Formats: sequence, C-alpha cells, structure tokens
Amino acid sequence: MADNRKRAPRGGKQAASGSRPIRRNDRAAAPKGQRDRAQAARPQRDRNRDAVQAPKGEFIEGRRAAAEALRTGFPIKCALIVEGGERDAALSRLVDDLNAAGVRIKYVPRAQLDALSSHGAHQGIALEVGNFPYADVADILDRAGDGPALVVVLDHVTDDGNFGAIVRSAEVVGAAGVVIANKRAAGVTVGSYKTSAGAVMHLPIAQVPNIARALDDLKAAGFWVGGASEHAEGSCW
Repeated sequence: MADNRKRAPRGGKQAASGSRPIRRNDRAAAPKGQRDRAQAARPQRDRNRDAVQAPKGEFIEGRRAAAEALRTGFPIKCALIVEGGERDAALSRLVDDLNAAGVRIKYVPRAQLDALSSHGAHQGIALEVGNFPYADVADILDRAGDGPALVVVLDHVTDDGNFGAIVRSAEVVGAAGVVIANKRAAGVTVGSYKTSAGAVMHLPIAQVPNIARALDDLKAAGFWVGGASEHAEGSCW
C-alpha cells in the first residue's frame, strides 16, 4: 500500500512553510571585527606557544638534572637559559658553574623552553646533549660482577616519566643496570632525565631487540628471574 505521508527532508526536520531547509553548514560567520577582538583576547602566552617550535636535539631539563650532568662530566653541547629578569640566585649560581666549565650559554625566551619541556618543569634551564649512550647487556653483567646483584628488566614501559622514576629507584637500591626494549617502550628522553633526577647518567641502560633473549642471557649468567606485577599477592622477599 502506498504511503502518502509527507516526510521531512533528509538530514533535518521539516522546514517551516515558505522557508528553505536548515542545514548544519548554515552558520553565520562572525564579523571580521569580532574575530579580530577574539584573537586579541587570547593570552599572549598561548599565542607565543603556538608560534614557537621545540628545538631539535636531545635535552636535559630542570636544575637538579642539569647540576648532576655538570657534576658527572656528562657531555653538554649548550645550555639554554631563560632570558630576562626571571633568574633567581640558585639559577644564577648554576649559570656561573656552567660558565666555569666552559659550557656555551644561550639565553632564550621562556616559550622556547616551554616548547621542549616534557611537563613544563624546566625551571628556566635546559641542556642540549648528544644521543644517550646506551649500554649492552654484557656491560651490565660486567658491572654486576661475581657476587649477588640486581638487574631490572622492563617489559614495554611506555611512559618516559614512569621509566625515569623506575631508573631512579633502581639506582638507589644498587641495581647493576636496567634493560629495556628498543621498540614500543620509553627510552631516555627529556622527561626521563627529569624524573630520574639524573640517575640515567649513573646506571647502565641496555636497549635490546628481544626481552626474552635478554632474560635468557641473564639466566645463563646465573641470575634468577622473577616477574613483578601490581596485581601480585606474594612478595619477592
């Protein structure tokens, strides 16, 4: 049986008599003056962030990590320091130490430091460094020696902040090194330099293509392997 009921146009409700159908794309554009005033109302800081791109390269951010890099003799290409009157006494002393060590100093806008920072916690300083010198599992075994030792193996930890915090804990408890996967896993970045408080510069970190093979190498060297999980009911101790 034929259906003689009127149907609403596709894509919307029935238009009122004498008017065209209302479509989603029919939006009145704001007058140019209003758009200009809205753009001007945006905070200058936001506009600066949009305009600044993060510098290329590897960086260490934050005062503690920077001081640790300087103390340990970690290779530093250049130090980026916030320009203007935003430096306090502690940052000024760190700049003096960098100058005394012969490190090139470059003063940059805060927006540039914001752009390279992992969590906006650069504290007015970032150090440009070279590629991180990853170790081999053999290097960690050499460091472990013949006595009891601990090696931390991370199975695809992907957050660089969490990775840095684990390395910091591993260094505190005296681990011989840390093993990570070279794909789909966090490595040493500006974020892990920061959260490890410089511990990544003290502990051998091996990047391996196969975690299972690395565990076999550790077992062959006499290590016992235990898996840790936040869901575990037992204690390794």
